[in-house]
Amino acid sequence: AGALPKQFRTPTAPSDPGVILFTSGSFGTPKGVVLSQANLIGNVRGVRLKLGEGLAGRVAQSGRPMMVADYSAWEGQASVYAGFDFGRVLAVPLKVGQRIIGVLDVTDDQGTGGFSDDDVRLVSLFADQAAIAIENARLYAMEQDRASVLAGALEQQREIDRMQRRFIQNVSHELRTPLSLILGHAELLESGLLGQLEPGQAESVQVILRRAEMLVELVDSIVKLLQIEKPRLNRTPVDLSRLVEISLADFRPVASKTGVFLDGYIEPDLPSVQGDELALRRVLDNLLGNAFKFTPAGGRVTVCLERQCGNVLLKVSDTGIGIPAHEVQHVFDRYYQADSVVAKRFDGVGLGLALVKEIIGAHGGEIALTSAEGAGTL
Repeated sequence: AGALPKQFRTPTAPSDPGVILFTSGSFGTPKGVVLSQANLIGNVRGVRLKLGEGLAGRVAQSGRPMMVADYSAWEGQASVYAGFDFGRVLAVPLKVGQRIIGVLDVTDDQGTGGFSDDDVRLVSLFADQAAIAIENARLYAMEQDRASVLAGALEQQREIDRMQRRFIQNVSHELRTPLSLILGHAELLESGLLGQLEPGQAESVQVILRRAEMLVELVDSIVKLLQIEKPRLNRTPVDLSRLVEISLADFRPVASKTGVFLDGYIEPDLPSVQGDELALRRVLDNLLGNAFKFTPAGGRVTVCLERQCGNVLLKVSDTGIGIPAHEVQHVFDRYYQADSVVAKRFDGVGLGLALVKEIIGAHGGEIALTSAEGAGTL
């Protein structure tokens, strides 16, 4: 009885067979479920009774069937029924397991005397079935409500995804023109038509050319990614050792500018792999770019390429700010950005590592990440 709700609602007068349902409690409230015949009494409908008040209140409190031979003369009747001419009344609990969800009243205002044992068994059996039906209806209503909430949340997420795709597509479109101009002028400088370049200048122009070409390809890949298309790979034999050497050379000026140490180790005589060279260069760029972005001055970024169990393994590690444990599983999700205040200082749309994962997956490879907040990432 300690787990029972403190109040229940009676929708009918006891002269009508009906179900009295609880309106409060830790298990929810059945609503709109009333088993009743005609002749409802308006001023009784909706009245609240306490546990132990009236016949229904006593049954709700005890959890056992009770009967009254002549309700009109019974001293325990609820005050709300005073003045009504009732005959015999049988009340049985509506139970779901050990939990009481209501009371079923059966009245006979044409006679007095007790109900037989068969009557009690029959009404109790009916009450058990009614309780199951009421509980199932309540659970179904709860599931419908939950499904409606989930459907709304899913539609909202779809709308957010559509807005994100539209935004990135627009940004990608706007980037194409300035990138084409940068690429054209860099090619013009490299050609020597504007004058012979010094060796150091020529090297810088070559870096600009490579990066501009990769940005153009990146814009196209982002559009494909947003259209949920698998990257179409142009597979050729790729020397990963050479790609890593190029990336290390490209990022050394970044390391010098940011005060971050850059180390590289490439195991000798590694085999070539079948892959898309531009896509794999993009993987290196994103991984190294992320490592430098989140590593403060004085930190270290290390790139290691080695053979492992017949495969070629690339490892990029840093001593940066790291990733909180609860966010590690999300870093490869599209548009995901860490929630930490430190991480939010850095720009990004949350597509870099998602793109890396898609490219590695399209090559039949695997990618994994380990990190500890404040201790760096591998």
